[in-house]
Amino acid sequence: MTHRLVKEDYDLCSICFAAMGNEADFIKMDRPMSLEVRHFDLLPEKGFEVDLDAIAALEDQNS
Repeated sequence: MTHRLVKEDYDLCSICFAAMGNEADFIKMDRPMSLEVRHFDLLPEKGFEVDLDAIAALEDQNS
């Protein structure tokens, strides 16, 4: 990776995701962004809680 992530990169990303909330919402991201996106599910039967087991399964040495 040629660009080392800094705090400001995360702030931008967290602001974008915080702005999402409706089914039709989206964000635009540049390519290539030199990052891997990993998705995890929410649990609708538990009030849309984060599936912590799914997050644990996504973790590796780069997390």
